[in-house]
Amino acid sequence: MDFNITILMNSKTDITRRIKILLEDVLNEFEEINQYNFDEKFNQARNKMIMAKKLRNEIINSNNKDDISFIKQTIEPVAKQISKRYDNVVEEFNLAANAVLKELFIIKNKKKLTIYHR
Repeated sequence: MDFNITILMNSKTDITRRIKILLEDVLNEFEEINQYNFDEKFNQARNKMIMAKKLRNEIINSNNKDDISFIKQTIEPVAKQISKRYDNVVEEFNLAANAVLKELFIIKNKKKLTIYHR
């Protein structure tokens, strides 16, 4: 009986380790994201998040509070880093979009001035 418990414990630990590795990969994807690889990196990050969520649900469905607490303590710091980095990526892209909008506004005004001076 103790042997089976050890196997289950190692399995939970292995699953948690796999989840943490996936989340660290997600964080790396967000670190490398830019305007040229956004679609590729974002999709890769999303797919890894889906896999991590499936693994996490396996542990949560076990209804063992110790397992749930262990996984939460293990992955929470990485999850918070992902959240912050995601917010930063969104902010960076919003700033870039706003810069483009300002340029378009300036070009539009120049065009109006050119037409007015004719």
